[in-house]
Amino acid sequence: LSLRTAQGKLLARDHGKTVADCRALQERLRLPCISGFGAGLLLYGPVSSESLDRALGFCGRAPLAEDERTACFQEIFSTAASVLTKERVDETCALLGEAYPVACALR
Repeated sequence: LSLRTAQGKLLARDHGKTVADCRALQERLRLPCISGFGAGLLLYGPVSSESLDRALGFCGRAPLAEDERTACFQEIFSTAASVLTKERVDETCALLGEAYPVACALR
């Protein structure tokens, strides 16, 4: 992807095309593509609670299959633990932990 294309995808509100693009890749690349995009929403731009909310919104609201959603949340929490405060990550896990305990265990 070109930088301009990647920036456009990160700023978009509807990520259905991104999910479709990831699914069009070889099967072995599908989950890394989706989870990497989720992490990109957290990392590229000012890292803040807002960027975490954007990333979590993608993982939680995009038209993802359950294995895609789980991989996405796992990557978000793994990444968040290195760039956000422990309090913010713990707070988010408290809200999502029951649904995605494996993701929160990575923090």
